[in-house]
Amino acid sequence: MARDIELARKILLAIDSSELTLDSSSIRIAGYTPEQIAEQIQQLKDAHLLDGISASGDGGQRWVEVRLTWAGYEFLDAARDESIWRAAVGAMHDQDADASFEAWQAMLIKLLFEVYRAGKQLS
Repeated sequence: MARDIELARKILLAIDSSELTLDSSSIRIAGYTPEQIAEQIQQLKDAHLLDGISASGDGGQRWVEVRLTWAGYEFLDAARDESIWRAAVGAMHDQDADASFEAWQAMLIKLLFEVYRAGKQLS
């Protein structure tokens, strides 16, 4: 599965909004299958944005005790605001849709800085 930055953000937001430790089967995101979510969690783990325990078996890939890492919180803090996120999506798709998480985070931080420098409020 190719990296899906929109799904990645939605997974990070879902984990952050939960007071409980989640497993991949409890994360439901419209338009995505449990298999797509589990695969994206693997990619987020590979990028050190999430940590979790693989509980894969005959039923497919599954993750338990999924939680954000420090890097995951840092990325999510930059990606949390919807207007900043939409601006980054537009800018990054004009440049390189397959950019690394680091490139996405750099773009998000640049946009956040521009908002703060202009004295605007986030949505």
